[in-house]
Amino acid sequence: MLNWRGMTESILVPAAVFALLLACAAGGAYLQTRLPEAHRSRETTDAVRAATSMIVTVAAVALGLMANSANESLNQIKGQVQSYAAALIELDQTLREYGPETAPLRQILRTYVAAATADTWKREPPPPGDYYPRPLRGPHHGQIESVQLGEMLTRIETALRRLNPPDPFHQGLAQASLITMGKVLDRRWSLIQSAQVGVSVPFLVVLLLWLAVVFVCFGLTAPRNALAHAILALGALVIASAVFLLLEMGQPFTGFVAVPSEPFRDALAHISQ
Repeated sequence: MLNWRGMTESILVPAAVFALLLACAAGGAYLQTRLPEAHRSRETTDAVRAATSMIVTVAAVALGLMANSANESLNQIKGQVQSYAAALIELDQTLREYGPETAPLRQILRTYVAAATADTWKREPPPPGDYYPRPLRGPHHGQIESVQLGEMLTRIETALRRLNPPDPFHQGLAQASLITMGKVLDRRWSLIQSAQVGVSVPFLVVLLLWLAVVFVCFGLTAPRNALAHAILALGALVIASAVFLLLEMGQPFTGFVAVPSEPFRDALAHISQ
């Protein structure tokens, strides 16, 4: 199922950036026709172009840093999803070794993984079956967080603490399951916190202000012909597309550049065996 709201927001902002940059270039072109002749000399034009080149360089470095940071954050979240899924599989294996007493806990764990997959990756088909709640209640969508999901893990942890192992073998398994459960909870909250970190809005606003100044300068110095206008429009389109990618990378579970759900689906397949 497509997340039309998120997709619309991601497209509206780059469209506004594209319109802003075109308006700045048009404003610069208008000022070019209104400036006195002394302000349109070759020396003045060279000075404006030199300053513009400096601003372009700074803006390019800033944009590159933002893109690199967003990409690193996305890769980090991918690694956290894989680590989280591995911890869930490890917990299921320990519960399976313990014996039939933990079968209800394994069922809750299976329900949790299926529900988390459906709630987190809403643009993908949900796992088959009707054994888990849909939709989940809670304010956080597109993240591995909800009231019901947290309650499921809490129930598993509480039940593990209430186990009464009959022998040293089962005592070791009970202790190992509690340790693994702690890893699951730690990685869950780490993933939730990482997913909430998006693109820095103040940094993006400052960058767009720099680019607006650049396009005003472009309009001031560009020749008044169709080819120059087309190149300015193409430049505005490239920058708007870069902003689109930054915003999408800041939505690791709902954007077009999304973290894959395969680790969770593989964990669900393993737990369902």
